[in-house]
Amino acid sequence: EDLLTRAEASAFLAQVGKPYRQDAAFDFGDPDPPYFDCSSLTKWVMSRFGVELPRTSYEQYAAMQDAPVAVPGCFMFGWTEHGLREGRPHGIDHVNFITDQKTVVEARGDEKYMKVITRPLSAWLVYPRRLGPRRIPGVSFAWPDGSPIMPEG
Repeated sequence: EDLLTRAEASAFLAQVGKPYRQDAAFDFGDPDPPYFDCSSLTKWVMSRFGVELPRTSYEQYAAMQDAPVAVPGCFMFGWTEHGLREGRPHGIDHVNFITDQKTVVEARGDEKYMKVITRPLSAWLVYPRRLGPRRIPGVSFAWPDGSPIMPEG
């Protein structure tokens, strides 16, 4: 398996504060995109480390597998009525990334936020419209000492 270090995963945190733009369109080879939506953030950061993800949150969900527990390196997904009306699988309309035992990073576009933010993981674990955790098959993340975060399987 590929093993991404915590330092590499922290690339998500480096994007905090950037503006949100729905259906963000930019060159994914750009070393410093000016804005993100939720799935362009996950796609862009993971591509920095040679992990290619599909463009949309529902395609990313389909490309991943269930994880036994919500730990760093996992992705959490949210569904909405809009996603259901659009015919998206499971109504998926949002994705974020777990950076540590307490934090997710996400690009939010709602009445409160229009930027990349951090939120408590605990808020996502009780969110009634949550799907996940999910992980990318064949990719695992490591604690600072190099030991895998996610058990095999």
